[in-house]
Amino acid sequence: MAKASLSLTDPTGAAGSPDARRSGADRPQRAPRTPLTPRLRAPRVRLEPLAEEFLDEVAQTLAVATERAYRGPITLYLTFLRETLGRAPDLADFTTETARAWTACLRAQPKALGGIVTEGNPPIALASLRTYLRTLRVFANWLPKPPQRYCEESPLRYFKLPRGEETAKMPIEIGDLRTLLRAAEHEKESVFGARSRALLLTLIDGGLRAREIAALTIGDVSLKEGILVVRRSKGRKPRLIAVGGETVRALHRYALLREGLEHSATSAQAPFFQTIHGTAFTYYGLRSWLHRLERDAGVPHVHLHLLRHTSALETLDAGANLRTVQLKLGHADIRTTQGYLHMTPGRIGELQRASSPVDRLGLASDGEARRPTRTSNRRTGSGAGRKSAGEPRLWRRGQRGAS
Repeated sequence: MAKASLSLTDPTGAAGSPDARRSGADRPQRAPRTPLTPRLRAPRVRLEPLAEEFLDEVAQTLAVATERAYRGPITLYLTFLRETLGRAPDLADFTTETARAWTACLRAQPKALGGIVTEGNPPIALASLRTYLRTLRVFANWLPKPPQRYCEESPLRYFKLPRGEETAKMPIEIGDLRTLLRAAEHEKESVFGARSRALLLTLIDGGLRAREIAALTIGDVSLKEGILVVRRSKGRKPRLIAVGGETVRALHRYALLREGLEHSATSAQAPFFQTIHGTAFTYYGLRSWLHRLERDAGVPHVHLHLLRHTSALETLDAGANLRTVQLKLGHADIRTTQGYLHMTPGRIGELQRASSPVDRLGLASDGEARRPTRTSNRRTGSGAGRKSAGEPRLWRRGQRGAS
């Protein structure tokens, strides 16, 4: 039985009919091919609005002071790009190559003293250069993060900072601290003398930042418990700080004398450390206070953050562990706290000598080595894990790995 074959050009199925064998002129013409649509290029994104968005987020999530510290280096970098390119920089111009070129430019030009760059000024310090580039890298790491996702990866992913020098911030000597304290007690019977003593002891004992101690309110200070509640901290994460008895007595004395001032505020939201007008200290007010105290005591090179370093080092030197110091200082990353370890060689050396295996085991002494007796097995917490007489002397690898 013959199979019917259907033709695409003849719906009746008559494939061999004359109508089916039409000439090429009669055949329907194919539509001409349209050329492929060219790939659209990514739109040019201006870099300056992205920097403003980043700085606004920093001001909202971290602190206004951090936003000011970030704005300076980012503005300098954007100015360098604008002058180099001759136009407003785009996101595509934010690359490792331009960051390296900016680094070379910063190294070559003299340092700006008082906001003015003049020939003959010393070059920018390596620590300042690293701070500028670190700020730029924070901005670069922010760009690919959600929800903004302005790029797939950080533009400075493979950019490395210049190697820095290990510079130890030496603490204030104990004798200088006593001299500063005596200068603060010059008018200890007055409210201002009591305030100076309480301020100095709180900075040394609590390790607070200048803006943190200025933001302390009366409700944040528990004189009964000796606890300070730091609410305006870096990163806006509140923390508790316990201070010693001498500091608590100084705070209590100042609080009693402060209530006698004419313009003193007494509400829980009022600042604890108040000026003569009953207002809170500013950062520059605290700096001026310490500068006068430094001048009266004759102790040079004392600044507010050095008191914080001194508090951290003395706390470590007293035997506190890193976690305790991290919570006290409010460090988000414990690696920041670890930077203080190389500044306390005396305490670290003492702890290492106290845990010397040679001294503990008596390996170098005459006679039989002295191994401390163990009343319980450390692996099981009892004597059940001890060897019996029939067991081999050495532990099996599987047993030791499973313990």
